[in-house]
Amino acid sequence: MTAPPNRLSALPDELLSLILSHLSTNPPSLSTINDEPSTPLPRPNPPLKSLSLTSHRFRAFTTPSLFAHARVTLTSLSFKDPYPLSPDTHKPHFSEVESLLRFLSLHSLSPHVRTLLLSTSQDLGHSVPNLLPTPHEPVTTFSLGDFWPTLFASIRPSIITLLAPPPTLAFFASCGIYVGDAWAFNTPFHLLQLRLDSNQQGSDYPAPAPTGTLFGILPWTHCTLNEGSSLAVYNTYEYHSMVAPSIFNGRLRDTPSLPPRTLTALKSFDYIAIFPLYGQVAKVLSFLFILPQLQRVRTQLAPKRENRILEDASRVLRTLYSDLWMEFENTYFLIATNIVQAEWRSPIDELVCLDYQQEGLWESLGHGGEVMSEHWKTLGDGHWIKNAAEEEVEEAEAEAESPEPDAFGMGHMLDHLPDLAAPLPNDAATIVF
Repeated sequence: MTAPPNRLSALPDELLSLILSHLSTNPPSLSTINDEPSTPLPRPNPPLKSLSLTSHRFRAFTTPSLFAHARVTLTSLSFKDPYPLSPDTHKPHFSEVESLLRFLSLHSLSPHVRTLLLSTSQDLGHSVPNLLPTPHEPVTTFSLGDFWPTLFASIRPSIITLLAPPPTLAFFASCGIYVGDAWAFNTPFHLLQLRLDSNQQGSDYPAPAPTGTLFGILPWTHCTLNEGSSLAVYNTYEYHSMVAPSIFNGRLRDTPSLPPRTLTALKSFDYIAIFPLYGQVAKVLSFLFILPQLQRVRTQLAPKRENRILEDASRVLRTLYSDLWMEFENTYFLIATNIVQAEWRSPIDELVCLDYQQEGLWESLGHGGEVMSEHWKTLGDGHWIKNAAEEEVEEAEAEAESPEPDAFGMGHMLDHLPDLAAPLPNDAATIVF
């Protein structure tokens, strides 16, 4: 008896592409970006991966999505040049990254990479001299040599995410960092994500600049910085005088770390943290106000409802809840007053406070919300825009109500069907997902 035809495989390419697009999902580096940073991130087993094993045709359709999100876990760091290094250049050697690039090139998969996640639990605070606080040496930035130019010459991700301990993140970002008070914060990981505009892909992908710094190599238009929880510092005496380990805090206590002309194409910035100190947020704001094209700022400064950190006695210890919420309210008042007062010198025209969307937090935000509502147009749920023409308000409201599209779905896979007649190696899934 003849087996019945496989009706799914009999569909034309256009219908098959539409059906399979509903199986495409965003990676954890995108879907969990507002959560407290931790490692390892979950490794999903998407339905597309199973479907790709059933036939050469399905594999050709699913490959662009399966290899759109590359992920590398760095387990060791070595340097090509022994110390002492020149003061402005470090030349790191990452065998895992080199293996990824060779694999992608060998199987003609490089064009499909849309996002890249680099994660590590290795703390470089005591491995790289330029990261340590020094009382007399001026703050300098340094280059990673040809690491970033080589990476972006091989693949063209429109999103790159770094998940690492704060000193290691500063190393990747070519920044100094003050770690003198890091013990008090006990923050194991920070997350940094940089994005290009959605229209800067394919043939419109910008040419990487001949620079060794991550911030300067591409005209990034969006940045998310998630600095995790500062809950531990509230257990210390005079916690308000402590300096968080952050790329916004240079190796000297009161000096900025990021170099001038950094992120000049940035249009939006998300700052995520759990009860950050007032002084830390002030430094973030001072940097945002010098960005010439920044338009939108989003903040989240309290734990999400599903985060039970305040119920964990081992983390709360002697912390007074009144201190947490007082700092929280004062910080939002700082954000509101500074953004309103900076109208004449900053292009920022939109503020979204994600904490306002959590039931019960509206009253905790207090005077900050009142300041924003008094001076800017309120769109509801902690969303304000600078007073604008009526058509601009309607456009912003429509954008706020519409869900974000899946920027890395399979809608354009018909234009990128690869010629993959031979099976892929079994170790492919160990590098990318």
